[in-house]
Amino acid sequence: MSDPASPTTVNEREIADPADQAPAEPAQPLGNPGPAESEEPPTDPAAAAAVIDGRQFAPVVNTASGEVGATTVFHYHQDGKVIWAEYSGGAVVRGYLVGTRSGDRMSFRYSHLNIDLQTASGVCETRIAVLDDGRVQFRETWQWESRPEHGTSVVEELAVSGERQ
Repeated sequence: MSDPASPTTVNEREIADPADQAPAEPAQPLGNPGPAESEEPPTDPAAAAAVIDGRQFAPVVNTASGEVGATTVFHYHQDGKVIWAEYSGGAVVRGYLVGTRSGDRMSFRYSHLNIDLQTASGVCETRIAVLDDGRVQFRETWQWESRPEHGTSVVEELAVSGERQ
C-alpha cells in the first residue's frame, strides 16, 4: 500500500514535492517582532494577471489519497474575485468547486461524487504560476473535510486543443 503523504505522478512528468523544500526560518520572539514580512513569497505579477476564466486544467501530480487523476478535467470560471469550476473524469463522476482569488492565490472548497457513488468534500489553497510555455499551473495544498487525509497536487492548463503538452 502506498504512503498517503507521498506524491503520485499522474503522467510522465516529475514535479518536485513542495514538502521537500528547506524548512522555514524560526519565528521571531514575541518581544522582538523584527521587520513586517509575510511568510509567503511575494506575488508573481504574471501569475496574478493570468486568465483562468474559460480554461481547462488537469492534474499532473496528486497525493495518493486524492481522487482526481490524469483523466480528470477542470473547467474554470472567474468573475472578479469569485472563482468556480466543474470537474469530472477518472474516479470523479461530477465535482464542483467554489471560492475566491486574490492575485496569484486561490482559496476554495470542493465537493464531488466518486465512481463508488460516495460524496467527498474539502478545502484547498492554491498558488498560481505561469509556465515557460505560457500555460497556467496551480500548486495546491488540500485537506479533505469528509475524511482525515490531506495532500498536495499540481494542476496544469491543457493546451488549446485540449491535449497535454
